[in-house]
Amino acid sequence: MSFQAFIVWLHLLGAMIWVGGLVFFVLVVEPALKHASSVREYLRLGLLMESRFRAVIWPAIGVVLLTGLFRAIREI
Repeated sequence: MSFQAFIVWLHLLGAMIWVGGLVFFVLVVEPALKHASSVREYLRLGLLMESRFRAVIWPAIGVVLLTGLFRAIREI
């Protein structure tokens, strides 16, 4: 595998994690939170899931930005 192919692979992987995480959050987590028994439980579970979500999403966004920037510079 060439270096360029590896960069494209990383870029696509980061984008899939980012978009897939958003879809999962909207289609699975939000509806599940609506079944919480109280507002306190809703907020506690929502904040817990958001912190876990951010721990995965921010590195994925960073990978997408860095590999996109690298690819843009290589094209110039």
